[in-house]
Amino acid sequence: MTGPVVGEAVLVVEDLSVRFGGVAALDGVTLAVSPGEIRAVIGPNGAGKTTLFNTITGAVRPVRGRVRLRGRDITGAPPHVIARLGLARTFQITNVFPELTVAEQVWLGANARAACPWRPFADPARDGAIRARTRALLAELDLADRLDEPAANLSHADQRVVEIALALGLDPDVLLLDEPTQGVGPSETERLVALIARLAPAKTVLVIEHNVAVVLRLATAVTVLDRGRVLAEGSPAAIMADRRVRDVYLGTARV
Repeated sequence: MTGPVVGEAVLVVEDLSVRFGGVAALDGVTLAVSPGEIRAVIGPNGAGKTTLFNTITGAVRPVRGRVRLRGRDITGAPPHVIARLGLARTFQITNVFPELTVAEQVWLGANARAACPWRPFADPARDGAIRARTRALLAELDLADRLDEPAANLSHADQRVVEIALALGLDPDVLLLDEPTQGVGPSETERLVALIARLAPAKTVLVIEHNVAVVLRLATAVTVLDRGRVLAEGSPAAIMADRRVRDVYLGTARV
């Protein structure tokens, strides 16, 4: 099983290694994600998935290796700089501003990526261009009717969508989603899967996901981590058939 050609990749991780004391959280991880791809990252608890996201986005500095975005070395750059260069993420635990409205959440992301200087005290209602872009984005995510609703009033699933909308407000080339369906019921999971699928090919998506059914439906390619290393990489069907993956993660029951 082989992954995308590195020369064609929008996001490249090369020999990435991270240590926490005597523990190797990542140990020589290499992967390349092609433009418009939805890449799933799976593996058992403690495999290094979230550490990989934290390192790509600048929250953790590696002891070895490089991260490149569209050929540019972003290794260890501050998270806000990486976000402005075109890489945004969501988190495993829903991370929205409960007092702000849905529109205000997305406006914050759009304002942060805008060419003009940061304006933390500007009035979103008077910011015509970004306000229009916010409305268009929320319409695409089926949240146009909740525009002026405080995030605290929304369901957990809708807050997940708002967090994705906030990240998309940055207009990223690459979007990292950390377990977007966690804590969401079956019907809302279907909604989130459909929403994420619609993002490609306009956006490149890297997603951590424990739900194997979601991975099978959503991903165009899968990278499996185990103990900080890449165990396998390939199409969802090839990954499900890989005996090593079944042994360390999927189990022996029929998938």
